[in-house]
Amino acid sequence: MDVFEMVMEFSTTILAIATIVVYVIATELYTNEVVVFKRCLFKIMVHTYDEELRKEVIFVLIQTLFSRNN
Repeated sequence: MDVFEMVMEFSTTILAIATIVVYVIATELYTNEVVVFKRCLFKIMVHTYDEELRKEVIFVLIQTLFSRNN
């Protein structure tokens, strides 16, 4: 793995963590959780290149969405 791949992997991990944090904070401040969910999902789908990381983040977003609605 060269330096470029390491930097890309690190940056996508940071983006994934930041998306989850933004999602949790935004759902506290903004009442329409579905709109926030769609925006965060779009960011992950567009900017995350690692398929496994993308699946994990989407799973956490969905899990958070359903846990807040119950």
